[in-house]
Amino acid sequence: EESWAAVEYLLRAMKKNSRRIQIEQLLLLIIRAMILILAALAWMDLIYSSSTSGPSGGGGNTHTVLVIDGSYSMAATQGDATRFEQAKELAMEVVDASNRGDAFTLVLMGEPPQVIIGQPAFDPSDVKQEIAELPMPHAGANLSASLASVDKLLQEVREKHKRIDGQRVCIFSDLGETTWASVTSDEVDTRIRRIAEAAPTTLFDMGEEGIENAAVTGFALRDAYVVPGRDVLFQAQVRNFGPGDRANERVQLLANGRPASEKSIDIAAGDEAAVAFTHRFDVPGEHVVQIQLPEDPLAVDNRRFLSVPVRPALRVLCISGKPGAADHVAIALAPQRSVDAPIRPEVASESAILERQLSDYDCVILCNVSRFGRDEAAVLSEYARHGGGLVFFLGDQVTQESYNRWLGRDGNSIEEGVSESASLLPATLGETASVSQYRFDPKRYEHPIVDAFRGHERTGLLTTPIWKYFKLQVDEDSPAKVALWFDSGDPAIVEHAVGRGRVILVATSASDESVDRSTNPPTPWTVLSTWPSFPPLVHEMLAAAASGRFENRNVMVGQPIGSSVNSTAIGIPLTVHPPEQPPQRVRLELDGEVSAWTFATTDTSGIYRVEVGDPINAEELYAANIDTRESNLARINTDDLPAAWQRELETAPDEVSAAALVGPGRR
Repeated sequence: EESWAAVEYLLRAMKKNSRRIQIEQLLLLIIRAMILILAALAWMDLIYSSSTSGPSGGGGNTHTVLVIDGSYSMAATQGDATRFEQAKELAMEVVDASNRGDAFTLVLMGEPPQVIIGQPAFDPSDVKQEIAELPMPHAGANLSASLASVDKLLQEVREKHKRIDGQRVCIFSDLGETTWASVTSDEVDTRIRRIAEAAPTTLFDMGEEGIENAAVTGFALRDAYVVPGRDVLFQAQVRNFGPGDRANERVQLLANGRPASEKSIDIAAGDEAAVAFTHRFDVPGEHVVQIQLPEDPLAVDNRRFLSVPVRPALRVLCISGKPGAADHVAIALAPQRSVDAPIRPEVASESAILERQLSDYDCVILCNVSRFGRDEAAVLSEYARHGGGLVFFLGDQVTQESYNRWLGRDGNSIEEGVSESASLLPATLGETASVSQYRFDPKRYEHPIVDAFRGHERTGLLTTPIWKYFKLQVDEDSPAKVALWFDSGDPAIVEHAVGRGRVILVATSASDESVDRSTNPPTPWTVLSTWPSFPPLVHEMLAAAASGRFENRNVMVGQPIGSSVNSTAIGIPLTVHPPEQPPQRVRLELDGEVSAWTFATTDTSGIYRVEVGDPINAEELYAANIDTRESNLARINTDDLPAAWQRELETAPDEVSAAALVGPGRR
């Protein structure tokens, strides 16, 4: 067979054109198929839109913001359920009464408010599940912030979801006065007007008038520290928020969950009564004390908790700037040294600041220490920030410049890198006062350190002779407090908080060995250490200084809890067990020479148990209590509500039927 070149060329051209034609036909087929698919989708969308139109012709594209009041007054029982449970049931009825294609967002009024469903949810079953799982916080509610969240949701949904052709707001609340009192404020009025422009609002009134309620409004331990075998005093306040008097109201003290004591009190309507208990702990460790009232419609405020760490003894390190400078302090704290003493002071030289583990001590008292350096300042600052107590007694060896430079606020001399220690002292050391006769002046005994001397003038506080002291300067904007003055008008004792710890500065000496040698004969700074007022004054300062070590064990609901661990190993497991909630792991963060942790989700009142794992293996207890302003179940006058909301106010029926209240016609 003979091959012809012209024929070969023709065959190749035909094959090439055939491939091009096949590709073009395939593309044309795909385009035609896509047109059919898009047409089908458009037709299905039209059918769906028609099928979801309601009787009013408004369609099924309405966005509803459900707002449920989470203030704890909603925990009051009405009938067989709480107001909060009834509100959730009614909200779910609103969802059931909606049309196909309607969307929902969900806000829990609180302090702060919580947006539970932030993106429109179109599946009613998902919305109802979120409503059913809503927790009951033990706090109040911020009306203005809650309305701001609603306003933001309405705006975002309008901008991002063009198919939404209508919006509305449904608020379920008991209209408690504590939460709703701000409805007449300019700020709230502005927010209401903005919401009204976007969507009609229906209020569902979940409350009732004349509800009886008593609450434990206060519960405190009057002793700054607790050791075994020593009676301690607890004081509680109980208020009757109800309209009727309460006679023989039973108040019970529980220790570690067991009844320990009980008293009965009478409380007139709207009045408050105080009740005191004493209790003795036999063993050291973590303890919980609770005040309990009989059950009433609002159970959450019938109890209040205290975490009470009981130490084997209070350990105090007394630092002597020179021999004998701290001896009188140690004797005042423990006149008879014994292994069973509730306070165990140890006297050491200045080198102990760097050589000892200060976190082993509840308080460090420094007496007439001459000067400090960078290292000492850093160690003391670290100790105070993590809850340690510091007391500084001054004296004839003290170098004013060193104190101000390393411990004070002298900005001209503070070097870079010591800013953390720069505010350790609550006041700046000025010049020493000229030698003269001075006395203490407690003013009106307002500070806790001197309150114990009120009415006990024979203790000698007012007659204590002082001849010399440092003039302490307290900045006007400083949070430091003066506990005691000299009759010259200068501060004698000043204190303030540093982190979780407390620092106290005493302007004069703790020993009669501090003398002014410029006079002839030399003049002692003071004989305070030999005066009968000295032991009780030292004990009160110790109590105030050591209180910071466990002060954060008892907080209000919503406040964080936290502490530090004497280790730099951040891998130590730490677990928080909130009341009636699953345990949560918490991460340790390195903070200087220790590891610190914080837990902020304290939305429920009760005891938070903290477990620190291996190798420390410790347990700590924290208590969170409610702010009892919400215990007042008085309601706002509905005449104070905006006019539009008054027209849309619905009283929750005995048999919940939201379909009749917010059916398709209510747009």
